[in-house]
Amino acid sequence: MKESEDVDHHWVETLFPPRFTFQDLLEGKCHSTEEPRISSRRQIYLDVLREVQEQEEKTRRSNLAKRIIREDQSKSNVEENKESGKILNAWTYGEISVGETCIWNEADINKLRAALMELQRDRWRLREQLRSSEERLKTEREERKRLQHVILWAELRRTRDEYRLIKQESSDLGWELERMKEQQKIEGARQAEEARLQNQAATEKLLKELQEAQVELRTEKERHRLSQL
Repeated sequence: MKESEDVDHHWVETLFPPRFTFQDLLEGKCHSTEEPRISSRRQIYLDVLREVQEQEEKTRRSNLAKRIIREDQSKSNVEENKESGKILNAWTYGEISVGETCIWNEADINKLRAALMELQRDRWRLREQLRSSEERLKTEREERKRLQHVILWAELRRTRDEYRLIKQESSDLGWELERMKEQQKIEGARQAEEARLQNQAATEKLLKELQEAQVELRTEKERHRLSQL
């Protein structure tokens, strides 16, 4: 019984909700048994067709999409549709033939097929969009990786240039220090030589003055001796 209810609530009925059920027909809820069966069936078809035409395209595609997504493959949808059609055709009402009891005519089935084909095209377009998006993301990731490599290489080169500059500056400072040391040595030698020359001149001057004093002393002694005679 539960399986029968599941079949009765198939996605086809969700797409094209009928105004009656076969159980209603069996119980005589739709029309009086005194009415002509063909006229009643024609009115039922007209009501169903009117209900189908009142469905908006967006709602119909949305309802179909919700069911189709849960299917593994489109083939399983077709098989399920066929199985549902068999179950619907299996119902009979008195002497009415199987073909007369089916509330879905060929036009309705064609509409279903067209809707299914449209959904399959939509799914294909979605897959293509997904593939295109994945390729674009892959390209963006590769480009980002390339840019990161370029930035890393530029940073490495800048660091290397800075290191080379610092090394050159250190070398220049070392050379300047050596030059200053050499100049200090030269200046020290010059100052030492100058001091030596000054000392030598002072010594020579003192010797000369000493010699002059000695000469004057001898002269004075000689004069004093002569004055005593």
